Amino acid sequence: MNSLFLMIIGLVNKMLQLDLFGDIMSYFESDDLNIWVDTHFPLPQTLRNKLISKEEILLKLSQKENPIELSTQKWVVIQEIVDFITQKGSPIFYYKELYDYIGFETCALCLVSTEHYIKIHGSVKYAEDKCRVCPLAAIDRCTAEFSNFDRIIRILYCGFSYLENRHETMSDEEISNNHYLLIEYIGKMIQNLEILQSK
Repeated sequence: MNSLFLMIIGLVNKMLQLDLFGDIMSYFESDDLNIWVDTHFPLPQTLRNKLISKEEILLKLSQKENPIELSTQKWVVIQEIVDFITQKGSPIFYYKELYDYIGFETCALCLVSTEHYIKIHGSVKYAEDKCRVCPLAAIDRCTAEFSNFDRIIRILYCGFSYLENRHETMSDEEISNNHYLLIEYIGKMIQNLEILQSK
């Protein structure tokens, strides 16, 4: 027997003694992992890398980049991701990761408007406060019920919540219709931001 084979046998014996295999198997049989696998698919790293983090946005804003252009870029990337998950055939399984990303912390307009509002009023008490100084709110206020953003959030949340809970009933047709409404609302968001850019 060569030394490598003996080393592998020794390592396996040691793992058996420490019951590491039991720990590994219990992880793969755990409810947490099964819930994740059953309800959420991670985005490919190439797409995830395109999502601009809050830190990157703040850096770009400090370099005087245009917040409207940065917000447009964010939603164009989201549109690209939604196009990708549409082609995969089970887009609802990717909703959780999108939902966790698309909030105000990754919106350059939100960040700039929040900072501006705080300079004037000292603090932001309500989510809609920042909208009072946001140019997009003149077209469609994100914090308003049934705004484009609200509809996007609702579709994503309802989708992944349905997968997690399974006690609610959603037909395949309803899931499909909601997804195509999601595509429509994202397109409308980009259109509104492009209107702002043209002013």
